[in-house]
Amino acid sequence: MADELAQQAKDQELVPMSTKKTLIKLVKILEEMRRGGLIKNYSLAGGFAAIAWGMPRTTLDIDVLLDMDLKKIREVVSFLRRKGLDVQSPLGEVKITAWIDDTRIDLILPFEKIFIEAIKYSFLIKIWGYTVPSLRPEFLILTKLLALRHEDIADISWLMQSKGLNVGRLRALARKFNLLGRLKRFL
Repeated sequence: MADELAQQAKDQELVPMSTKKTLIKLVKILEEMRRGGLIKNYSLAGGFAAIAWGMPRTTLDIDVLLDMDLKKIREVVSFLRRKGLDVQSPLGEVKITAWIDDTRIDLILPFEKIFIEAIKYSFLIKIWGYTVPSLRPEFLILTKLLALRHEDIADISWLMQSKGLNVGRLRALARKFNLLGRLKRFL
């Protein structure tokens, strides 16, 4: 499934070419931050992670969960600005919003325990020649349950039918992170 992402995106033209180039730039920056110790790890989330599981969906932004020491937020912002990204101030926010070309990047900070565990259990996908960690469907559903916007409801409904979904694991994780009540409407 994961190796099919690039071909699927190409076949269905789900991702604009500019977003593909942006994703490649972003992965290089994230890897440099990881190697340099600014972040511990990261994982694709949101629309790109949903596409990785075969969801026929478009997305105009890139969501990434970060595992990092929150004391390093200023260093991360400085690093991103040195790399040429237009970065909005993250102070008081739960994410760092940056722009690469015309694509919005949401770097989601680890304010929820579920984010760290989601990153820990990410799987590797190959996207346009790059190996990138991405959320498993159980964690993708749970992170979408946290926001529960209109598009999240549609994504969750589709992901609940995903062949890669382990419903037993999803229920256990939902119980662990106090999201079982929200999940029940999708079971």
